[in-house]
Amino acid sequence: MIIADIRPCQAGHVPELERIDSLCGSPAWGRGPFLHHVASDAGGMVLGAFLKGELRGFLAWEMRGEEAWILRLGVHPEFRRLGLASQLICALEVLALSQGCARLCLHVRSWNHPARALYLSMGFRSMGVQEGYYSDGEAGELMTASLPLEVLEDL
Repeated sequence: MIIADIRPCQAGHVPELERIDSLCGSPAWGRGPFLHHVASDAGGMVLGAFLKGELRGFLAWEMRGEEAWILRLGVHPEFRRLGLASQLICALEVLALSQGCARLCLHVRSWNHPARALYLSMGFRSMGVQEGYYSDGEAGELMTASLPLEVLEDL
């Protein structure tokens, strides 16, 4: 595992966030949502995974009551399988616990087996499928994990 510098992204990071997001195999999020979340001061933000000062992955999240929702998670394809996504989730865990959250929640596309495997290994459980969840009409599997996380294997 390579240790990344995990820190909040700023507005200047939005073009790189968009670029990484466009490489992740799902319909891209776009500038608007990224700008909103990097500027958020109320329970949410975009965390970045930086290697040698370069943004290589991100996690956009927001609070909803006692839940921290992972809205978007992406790692540049050339930097996958290095532990960046798990480091981002662990950083979110610390932030969410400090803000009184009891759970992490997310939706994941059914075909995204690597993401599902990561979430399962970090203690997430499937809560069912919501048909038509994504803007392209694809179903989204709801997954939740109690905090603190119970990591099931070494990451």
